[in-house]
Amino acid sequence: MRYLICDFGLDLGRDLFLIAGPCVIESREHVLFMASELKKITLAAGIPFVFKASYDKANRTSIKSFRGPGIREGLDLLREVREKVGVPILSDVHEPAQCEAAGKVRHYELLERYDLADERPTYAELAKSFGISLTDVTNRLSRIRRQLRGAVLDVLRELTASEEEFREEARALLRERAP
Repeated sequence: MRYLICDFGLDLGRDLFLIAGPCVIESREHVLFMASELKKITLAAGIPFVFKASYDKANRTSIKSFRGPGIREGLDLLREVREKVGVPILSDVHEPAQCEAAGKVRHYELLERYDLADERPTYAELAKSFGISLTDVTNRLSRIRRQLRGAVLDVLRELTASEEEFREEARALLRERAP
């Protein structure tokens, strides 16, 4: 069986690779520096590299120890490492809710690459880039758009004075298409 990290040309079923990084994200500067230095070392050695750091180190021996920046800031920093340094990223989670939050970041990246990019990739290009099937691309984009539409309608409902005004504004909004 093949396990691919497509954006980085890494076949986890075949290649020897290194997972390395700091135990916990200390700061933006630190993770960018560590990822850059580890990338240089592994490139020179010819070893594929996956950067790993925790955004919440919940298993500390003291409750007074620094645990990390938290999930939102931590995921943003890991995304920045992936984009600026150009390496795959990995983090650990401690509870199911964290998986959902990390997945939402990945879903947003898919929406951003397809719906918000200047040059729109094909679904096949997205599937290859994200290492998922064409069906998954279709299903995920559909789900994200549905959630986004629901959030927009919730805000619109709060901003309108009556149900009739809400329906009129919603129809007008949903008929319009982005250029």
